[in-house]
Amino acid sequence: DTSMVWNDNGDWATMDFQITLTPDISGPDLFVFIFSFVGGPVGSVLLVDDISITRVDDAIQTSASVASAAVEPKICHSIGDPHIQSFAGVLYDNHEDGWQTLFSKEGVVVEAQQESWMGLPSVKYNRAYRIIKDGVIVNQGENGQAPDDEDADGQVFLYDPVTLWVRVAVVPIVWDDWNFHMYNIYITTSEYEGSTGLCSVTAEQQQQQHQAYDPIMETADAATIEAASTACQAFQDTAGIYEACVRDILLLNATDTPNHTAEIVHMATEANVVEQTVQTEIQHV
Repeated sequence: DTSMVWNDNGDWATMDFQITLTPDISGPDLFVFIFSFVGGPVGSVLLVDDISITRVDDAIQTSASVASAAVEPKICHSIGDPHIQSFAGVLYDNHEDGWQTLFSKEGVVVEAQQESWMGLPSVKYNRAYRIIKDGVIVNQGENGQAPDDEDADGQVFLYDPVTLWVRVAVVPIVWDDWNFHMYNIYITTSEYEGSTGLCSVTAEQQQQQHQAYDPIMETADAATIEAASTACQAFQDTAGIYEACVRDILLLNATDTPNHTAEIVHMATEANVVEQTVQTEIQHV
């Protein structure tokens, strides 16, 4: 994360890096190490030379400073109704209308636009997203539009001044007479300290300021809860997906709408696939 100093006369900007790889950081079977060059003026390249590789005795604690400096990346998501899972692992709902800030730090802002689901005032969803840097929208989507770079796989990567990945999963909804697109949004970063927004909510803040999960669990009868739990049991090992699935079934089926358990389970299945993908990707961040 060291900034390059670009010389006006076009000469090389020299940098000296020492990279320590240990089994607990890179895994025991590492055999390829690839440099990733991100940023710089148009046409700039990275010349890597004068490389030396040294195997150090295991008794020498070479990785202490590296391990202590490493910050574990975390994931926040806003999915479904919208159900938020913050970087702190707090699960809660947000049912406000309009643009909601998920993440904000050092001029980088990720927002979701929420509106009522099928005209139901108590149920919301993300109808659009936008990513802002220094007051300028750098990526946005609505009505099914998503990051269109074929290599991006639905992701937007920002590296300056904050490094984060924003994965956008578009879910087409065709229910009864309604036809629209829902956006499930996933944010991965190790720079969550000092950030603000719905993704930065702690357990204490959630209790004081934010709406917890709908009290539907307290009002639904035991048989209905058991049926919803059974329908969503495939997601029990995925944090946030199982709870969202159960509550969405209870909430929507408690309204005047027809039973949509099958559709909700299908949406949860798609969200679970993306969640597992993000959880795998976080190992490489």
